[in-house]
Amino acid sequence: MTYSSSIRLMLTVLMSITVALSQESLSAAQTAKALESCPVTAPPEVLYSAFSDFCTTHFGAEQEPLIYTFSGKQQSIIDEGTWIYVSENSAVIGFESSLPATSTMEYGEGSTLGQKTEPTDRPYYVHVHTVRNLQPGKTYSYRVELIDEKKATTRSKTATFTTKTRGTAIAIPADGSTPPYKLDTPGATYVLTQDLATPGMAIQVIGDDITLDLNGHTVRFAEGANASVDCGISCIGSEKTKIRYIPSGFKLFNGTIVQGNSKGLDTNADSKFFCPITMKGADIEAAGLRIDYHGPQTWGMTIDHPSGSMHIHHNVFTDTGGIITNRHGSGTRSLGFTNKTDGENTFIFSQNLIRRTRQNGMGGANTMSHNEIYVDSCSTNSFAIQPNSALGVKAGDLHHNRIFGTGFNAYGFGWAHESLRVHDNLIHFHGIMANNRWASTESWGDLSMLEGMRVTNYGKGGQVRNDLEYWHNLIVLRGGNGCELRGTGFYGDTSIKDLVFHDNTVKVISEDETTTQVSCLSAQGHTEKVDALPVIYRTNTLISNVCHIRLGDSYGKGHNHQFIGNTLIREGKRTDYHAVAIGGGFTTSGHRLIDTNIGDGISLIDPFWQKTSSKSWYSVQWTLTVQAVAGSHVVIHDATGAIECNGAVPADGNLRMPLTQCVVHPATWPAGGEASNLSGGSVEAKTPHRVTVTVNGKDQVQDVTMDKVQQLRF
Repeated sequence: MTYSSSIRLMLTVLMSITVALSQESLSAAQTAKALESCPVTAPPEVLYSAFSDFCTTHFGAEQEPLIYTFSGKQQSIIDEGTWIYVSENSAVIGFESSLPATSTMEYGEGSTLGQKTEPTDRPYYVHVHTVRNLQPGKTYSYRVELIDEKKATTRSKTATFTTKTRGTAIAIPADGSTPPYKLDTPGATYVLTQDLATPGMAIQVIGDDITLDLNGHTVRFAEGANASVDCGISCIGSEKTKIRYIPSGFKLFNGTIVQGNSKGLDTNADSKFFCPITMKGADIEAAGLRIDYHGPQTWGMTIDHPSGSMHIHHNVFTDTGGIITNRHGSGTRSLGFTNKTDGENTFIFSQNLIRRTRQNGMGGANTMSHNEIYVDSCSTNSFAIQPNSALGVKAGDLHHNRIFGTGFNAYGFGWAHESLRVHDNLIHFHGIMANNRWASTESWGDLSMLEGMRVTNYGKGGQVRNDLEYWHNLIVLRGGNGCELRGTGFYGDTSIKDLVFHDNTVKVISEDETTTQVSCLSAQGHTEKVDALPVIYRTNTLISNVCHIRLGDSYGKGHNHQFIGNTLIREGKRTDYHAVAIGGGFTTSGHRLIDTNIGDGISLIDPFWQKTSSKSWYSVQWTLTVQAVAGSHVVIHDATGAIECNGAVPADGNLRMPLTQCVVHPATWPAGGEASNLSGGSVEAKTPHRVTVTVNGKDQVQDVTMDKVQQLRF
C-alpha cells in the first residue's frame, strides 16, 4: 500500500504519539481521540495499535462494574472451554477465563516450567497459546497463568502432554516440491516441517479425510503477488472425492496463516480472492489457528458449500485493514460460509477470538457460543454475529458470547427469520465520532451509531421474523461526541410474531451534552402498520442518564410495543433526561407501559416529544387482579365509561387484567401537524375504574384507582 508524503508524515507522527503514549498509562480520552483521528487508510500496524489501546481503556470489568454482576467477581478458568492439540514440534492450548485477563503459558520439558509464551497484548476472555521448537516424543509440563485487571494472578494446575512422533504422517514440503504443495492422499495426515512464504497459494488439499497439522509453523502467502491469489490454504476436492469436487473430513490444526503484502492485494475488490483459508465440503474441523489479514474485501476463513458437521473453535482472527471496497453482499468478515443451503445445520463456532474486524465477525452456524469478538466498524452494518436465517428453518442458539465494538455502525446481533435464541451474552460498545471513516467508504454520511441487538424489516415490511427470544443478556453502551446509541432496535410488523426480549440488563450512558440520541430500547417499525403484532419487553432492567424507552426514531416509527414489568433506573441528574422519548416524525402509537418499576427522579407521563405526529400516543397501565368465584362475570369500566374488560374469572379464581391509568399524547392533540422538541404533553386520565362482578345474577361493585398494581377481592 502506498501513501502520499503528507499522509505518510501524518501517519509517522500518529504512530510516534501512539508509541510514546503506550509507554505510560493511557487514558480513555487519549485512546478515543487517537482512534477517531486514525484514518482507514493507515498502515495495518497503526490501525490495530490504535484500536487495541482503545479496547484496553474502554472495555473490561473495571470500566463497567455490571460485568462483575454478570460474570461473577472471582476469576476462574472455565473447564469446558479448555482444549489442547499436540504436534511433533509444537502444541497449542485454548482456554477461557470468566473475567478478562492477560495470559501466558508456562512450560518445560519433564517436570520443569522454565519457559513462557509471550503474554497477550491486552486482556481477553478467550486465550490461545502456542509453544514451538519442541522435541518429538517428549513429555512436557505446562500450566496457564492469568493476570486480571486488578493485577491478581490465577494459575491452572500443572498438567503434561507428550509430543507426537512422525509415524505414518507425511512431511511437507517434500524434497523438490514447490508451492502450492498438493496434499492428495485420502485419509493421510500431513505435517508441516518449516515456515512457508510464497507469492501465491501455499497449500492445496485435494481429497477426503485429510488432516493438515501445521505443527506451529507460519504460512505467509500472497507476498509480493502482482495478480489475484485464490487463498493461502485451500481445501477444494476433486473428481475423486466422495461427492465430486466436494471433499469431506478435512481437519486443520495448530499454525499461523498470514496474508502478505502485494500490489495485487491492495487493488483486490473480490472477497473470493486472497482469503487466508478457503475450505469446501463436509465434516470440517479447524482449530488452534492464528489468522492475520489486512487487504480490502477479504474474509479470514471461508467455508464453501458446507454440509455435515462443522466445528470451528479456538482460533484467533486479526483483521488489521480499514478499506472495504464494497460492503454489500460478501463484504468483509472473519469467519463465514458461502454457497450455504438454507436448511437447519449442526455447525458450531465456539471459543474463537476475533481481536478486530473492520466489518462482520461470524455468521451462519446454528450454534455460536463462547466467542469473543471486537468490532472496529468501518462501514454500515458491521455485525459481530449474524444468525442462520431462512424461512422455515430454526436459526439456532447464540449464547455466552462476549462482543465489544465501536466505530461507524456496529451491531452485536443481527436477526433471523425464525426460532432464534440469544441468551447469556455480553455486549459492550463505546461510541466515538467516526467521521474520518465514512467520507471515503460510505454514502450515508456521518452515522456513528451503535446498537446492541437489531431486528429490521425493509421497504413496506412483511418479512417474516417469528419466534425470536432474547434473555439474560447484558448490554452496555457508552459514548460521546455526538454519537448515537441504541441498546436494542426492534421492528414491529404484521409478519413479526413472538418477538420477546426479557430478563436482560441494558445500560446506555451519554458521556457529554452533545450526545442525546441514546436509549436503552428503541421501538421501531412501519408507521402505516397500526395493526402490527406486539413486540414484548418483559422484566428487564434499564439504566440510562438520558432516555430509557424511545418510541420511534430516525430509522423506524412503529406501533404496539409492550413494556411489561420493566425496572427503570436513572443515572445522574441531567436536565435533558426523560424516561420516554418519541421521535422519528410520522405517527407512532399503541405502545403500552405496564407495571413499570421506577426509581427516583423518573416519570412515565413526562415524555420528550422530539419529533412526531400530533396523533402519536402511548398508555400507562397497571395490572388489577380480581379474586372471585371461578366463572364469575367481570365488567370493568374506565373513568370515561368505556369498557376495558369484559370476561369471566378463570378456574384459579384470579382474573388478571392490565388497566389504563392514562393515555399520553402531545399537547396539540387532536389537531394536525407535528410535535417537535416539546416536553410534557397532554395526559388523558382513564382511572378510577369501576369493577362489577356478577355471581348467580347478583352484582358486586368496587371502585379502584389504577396508579399501581392492585388487587380486589369479591
